[in-house]
Amino acid sequence: MINLVDEFRDGAQAKEAFVVLPVSRLELESRFRIGRFLFMPAGTINVTELNIAKGPEIDDFEVQTDIAVMHGESLRQICSSMAAPSCEELFAENAMIAFQPESMCYKKTRTDHQDDVALLASLSQEAERALDYIRFHFCRFDLPETLPGVVGTWADSGAFCCGVIFDGNSGTSELIAGEAVLHSVVSKGLGLELQAGQCMDIESLPVPTDGEVGGIVQHALYLFSDVMNANTNTSKYLRLMTLIEFLAAPFSYQQFKQSKKDIAAHLAGSSIEYESFLEEFKQYSDLKDAVTGEQKGLRTLLVHHGRFLEDILPNERERATLFLKLQGYLSKVIADLMKCKTQSWSEIIEFRKQRRTALSNAGTE
Repeated sequence: MINLVDEFRDGAQAKEAFVVLPVSRLELESRFRIGRFLFMPAGTINVTELNIAKGPEIDDFEVQTDIAVMHGESLRQICSSMAAPSCEELFAENAMIAFQPESMCYKKTRTDHQDDVALLASLSQEAERALDYIRFHFCRFDLPETLPGVVGTWADSGAFCCGVIFDGNSGTSELIAGEAVLHSVVSKGLGLELQAGQCMDIESLPVPTDGEVGGIVQHALYLFSDVMNANTNTSKYLRLMTLIEFLAAPFSYQQFKQSKKDIAAHLAGSSIEYESFLEEFKQYSDLKDAVTGEQKGLRTLLVHHGRFLEDILPNERERATLFLKLQGYLSKVIADLMKCKTQSWSEIIEFRKQRRTALSNAGTE
């Protein structure tokens, strides 16, 4: 069993605070770390060591004409107690993620249940950075069935989240819960299963402190997850196009005819491939038939003609092939940027320029 108090111990003392949140739709065979985030299989945490305070019950309060009277701290606690499953059930049935919060928001005085909900949303968003990394490596645009849930959710929790906050000074924990998910949640399929050895420890995630490109990669991974979490194929495609444009020019608007050159510079291995990619990318944005003048570009048809992707590509296999192909392109660009996370964006611009020059020269030899 994993003793989290020992895991987060700093010398002889437990660290000031750490949090533990469930992750629905995620099955793990072994523990691993992604940066400062510790992932653990269901049923592997020593819950007793967390010393979780027992939440209040309705019977604990004064009852007046069949109405329980509560207010202040008591009302805040009972709302969390009623929104979450029992601690035994929570830890036994869900994969868990533990980490020390980056911000000090957990230390602010929480006077009502809305403060707890806001805290849960903040902690979930922070931990989602690690899930973005997992989705990038193990999930597919065409298979929402395999997506893990939102950090803080448990099986069938819907929009509700919960988490345990351990206070190193007192050596005690509290369970807070509430309706903290602000978007739709994936319900199709069973989620993601990672077997032992599939996900190895990594030292750190890309962050803005690495360098300018590190911050860009961090946001690109978020947008990558956003593509996967889209609830229609049409919105998935449009989010995917947003990610392409962000990877091409993260700081300003740029026409797609230039963006496709920036992306193709990462993908092509020869001048012929480079020109082929440029032609291929036309169909993803704006393309008119040379003879009839009919619009063939996917994004223009979706955005300006009000079409659905299913209307344009009615065959499910065709749509899956499209998404997998584009995921492969985007993964290559993001992987390249990960290797350069300490660099400035101007260095990436120069890299792309040199690549295009090299490809152009290769074509004239």
